[in-house]
Amino acid sequence: MSNRFDGKVVLITGAASGLGQAAALQVAKEGAKLSLVDLNSGALEETKSKITEVAPNAEVLLITANVADEKAVESYVNETVESLAESMDSSTMPESKGSKTQPRIMASRSSRRLSTST
Repeated sequence: MSNRFDGKVVLITGAASGLGQAAALQVAKEGAKLSLVDLNSGALEETKSKITEVAPNAEVLLITANVADEKAVESYVNETVESLAESMDSSTMPESKGSKTQPRIMASRSSRRLSTST
């Protein structure tokens, strides 16, 4: 198994079941640090348990939120950055105009694109 996600942070919505859970399991096996979002906190915990079975050292942040709520989206993206940004691979982050390197965050919701970048 490759480690193509080593040093990367991956945020997955709908992570408690189905394709979201499958994606979380796969990228965890490939070294990603995960921020998992879903409305179902109990099922998110089950997803985390499955992840620790296949990737015992995976770093996993669980967030219960409604992805249809724009303020909630902003909140969980910010929480992900604050919680996991220190461990982000700096080669994936663009240089900002100041001395700090800031992560570029893009999240799509339907046909609308929310973007936080410097």
